[in-house]
Amino acid sequence: MVCARKFATDITLLSFRLDEPEEVTVVKKALLEHLDMDSKVTLGVLCDQLVPIDEPMDEEEKAIRDRLGSLVLAFIAGEAKRAIIERHASRAGNEQEQVLIDGLVKALSRPSIADASRIVRDILLSLPSFKGRFTPRGDELLQTLLSQARVAQKDDLGSLKQSASVKLSSPYLKLADFVVKKGVADPIHLLRFYFVNFIPKMIWQRFSEAAQLFVIIHLAESLSECTKYISDLQPAQLESVKALQRQVADASSILLPALVQSKPSDVRAWNACAVILRACLERQTTTGWHVPSNLARILEDLSRLAQTQGSDANVGGLEGVIRSLLQPPTSASIPPKLDTDVASAEPSSRVASIPNKRKADDTQGPLPMSSSRGLLIQGHASRQPQTWSFGSVEHPRAQPISTPVQASTHVSNFQHPLKRSKTEDATETARPSLLSRMNPAATSATGNLPRKPAAHPPSSLQYPPSSLQYLPSPLQSAPASAPFLGISIKGAAKAAANSSRSSTPPKLSSLLDRMKDKDLSERIDEGEAGRKRKWKGKV
Repeated sequence: MVCARKFATDITLLSFRLDEPEEVTVVKKALLEHLDMDSKVTLGVLCDQLVPIDEPMDEEEKAIRDRLGSLVLAFIAGEAKRAIIERHASRAGNEQEQVLIDGLVKALSRPSIADASRIVRDILLSLPSFKGRFTPRGDELLQTLLSQARVAQKDDLGSLKQSASVKLSSPYLKLADFVVKKGVADPIHLLRFYFVNFIPKMIWQRFSEAAQLFVIIHLAESLSECTKYISDLQPAQLESVKALQRQVADASSILLPALVQSKPSDVRAWNACAVILRACLERQTTTGWHVPSNLARILEDLSRLAQTQGSDANVGGLEGVIRSLLQPPTSASIPPKLDTDVASAEPSSRVASIPNKRKADDTQGPLPMSSSRGLLIQGHASRQPQTWSFGSVEHPRAQPISTPVQASTHVSNFQHPLKRSKTEDATETARPSLLSRMNPAATSATGNLPRKPAAHPPSSLQYPPSSLQYLPSPLQSAPASAPFLGISIKGAAKAAANSSRSSTPPKLSSLLDRMKDKDLSERIDEGEAGRKRKWKGKV
């Protein structure tokens, strides 16, 4: 049954080729009846006559098919339009509408641009699926038109190196602009198309001034459509629009010179100029963008050109935008640049803190030499081993850890001894002998050993001045001017004997007593002398 209806529709379509007007009217009436009987099949047969076929045809067959396609398109857009929209494709997404949309979108690839304009303006935008803002079918239609414009642009450029026109691509671009202004497709796709296919410098230079002016006008109008509903956009869409605005500001260095050279008198051209300048001003106020020097000269030329045009071109607010762009940016309008370099930030803060530290030290007055010296070697002194003396010396107990305030008080009040210089006299740096440490009484009697400085507790066990007590040592009772006799055992023994001899009165004694009383040092000397004589004898 479906095949029979399709065959009957095909036979009816063949009657469209008749030249008699009365017969054509009869054929149209028959097609309307077929629509009422089976709209889906009839719409499919009609769209098949619009879609180009890949089969090879001669010139006569091609001319007949082109003429039949134009008649069918006129029928759909004329006598059948009301019946299709009101009765058959009245709901968005039904089968009849889907068949009609798919067939008409494929028919846009026909070489006749007049047919493409009728398909878009008179049929597709009247269907329910194209009612609303940014519809899926609208984006599909826009992408189809841009694909056709891309193919036509290649034909426009051809082998020409310069002064190329947009004769073949401009009709599709105008249709795309019409679809965008109707609000059924997202204008951001059209704006990106201009940036990709026209704005690159190598492509831009190949077009003539008229073609460049055409691109400037339609690019600016696309940007204006993008910003019209900017408050209703999602965050991702808003960021895409902002990025394209920045690209327009970057491209102003090639767009505005072409606009000045063409010396436009059209209102659309001056409106496009205003859109581009506002994009530049938006970037200057938000990102601190500066107008390049070459663009500043173009803006001055543009201002003079606007003054010559007067009120005829409606350029009243254009001069104010140009003045705002030419003014030097204020510090408030430029966002501060955050310094993320940690390495570069540390030295500056360290250098800045040094004068404050010196000033604080100067206000406290000169410190005692011993105190300042003690603070400098505090860390070194804490690592030195503690010196302990033999005898009944009580070891200091570690006190509990003091608070930071107390610790600072202790450090400031505790007087550290000066570090001894390496060039001082040997009498001050020499240590007592082993025998003197074993016999402290004899050492104190002779007074031949140097004074030993009192041992200081480690830096971690520092005491306040009030509680710090130094234990007396027998070594400290020796006078500072006592002579130094050396550090050998033999010398220490001899000194001890002389001390004991001088403390008792002299008395007469026998040989045995003198031998008994002979001191240890003399006996050691005699023993060594005997050993030397024996060694020489053997030699």
